[in-house]
Amino acid sequence: MEGGITDDARSTMLRAALARVGREEMKAGLASTAEPRFAAPKAVRNALNALQKQKDPVVAVLRTPYRAAVPYLAAAIADDCLSRTVEELGTRRTTRPESSYSPPSTGSTTRTPTPLSR
Repeated sequence: MEGGITDDARSTMLRAALARVGREEMKAGLASTAEPRFAAPKAVRNALNALQKQKDPVVAVLRTPYRAAVPYLAAAIADDCLSRTVEELGTRRTTRPESSYSPPSTGSTTRTPTPLSR
């Protein structure tokens, strides 16, 4: 791919990815954008607030008025997904029995000593 990805292509791919997000997952992402740690410009914040009020944000997010909010919403959804993944991996690691861990092989083989004959 010569020249890299254009902004138009990047925007199209991002919208296509968001179109595959479920309604509940999108609502959770929108709710997390209201947290103080989530800094966004005022125009984006206004678009996110308006998007939260939509009956079906999955359909509404593809409309032009919400274009500025799309990258921020995608980041919020991805952050929620990453947090759940880390929690799940952490849960699985702590519930695994201690004896199931075996250190990685160093490449050398262990041989059983043979008895010496006299």
